[in-house]
Amino acid sequence: EDGYSVSYIIGVPIGQTMTVDLNVPLGSAALEIWGFNDGQNYVSRFDNWTSFHITTPIGQDFLIEVYPNTGGTVNFTLNITIQ
Repeated sequence: EDGYSVSYIIGVPIGQTMTVDLNVPLGSAALEIWGFNDGQNYVSRFDNWTSFHITTPIGQDFLIEVYPNTGGTVNFTLNITIQ
């Protein structure tokens, strides 16, 4: 069973580029990213993504979640850049 996720919410204005990088030991955690306004699932944790970038077609808040794959505690660094 998976461990508990850690969630972050970040607002990104229209036309900005958001880059998300999750630094973890290989296979220990994955990202899940949802758009609040459009309801779109941009990244599924089941695909085991640890990096993502998008140039936003609309300004919106994003829900960024880090899910551990090991069922326990995972040490991680999450870098989010908006330009």
